[in-house]
Amino acid sequence: MSQISVIAKLVSKKDQIERIKKELLNLVSVSKKDEGCIDYILHQSPSDKTNFFFYENWASKQYLDNHLTTDHIKRFFEECSEFLDQPVELNILEKLT
Repeated sequence: MSQISVIAKLVSKKDQIERIKKELLNLVSVSKKDEGCIDYILHQSPSDKTNFFFYENWASKQYLDNHLTTDHIKRFFEECSEFLDQPVELNILEKLT
């Protein structure tokens, strides 16, 4: 199985930046404990504070798939989707080297 990387972009509504940031930081602390998680790093654009990016590394696609069905991911989308300005952009990459 190949290691999988994820680059995810989330765009907050302008009046919800701090709320989304808090929720995303909570998501990091829980998701880092998911089986197969190598890295789970949150970034915020310095030029546009509404833009958040996750850089994640997973031991395999199966571990990523399991993560995407966890209660904490489901809860985030159920409770926070209305505070996002657009759908989440998810880029799944397979490590070649």
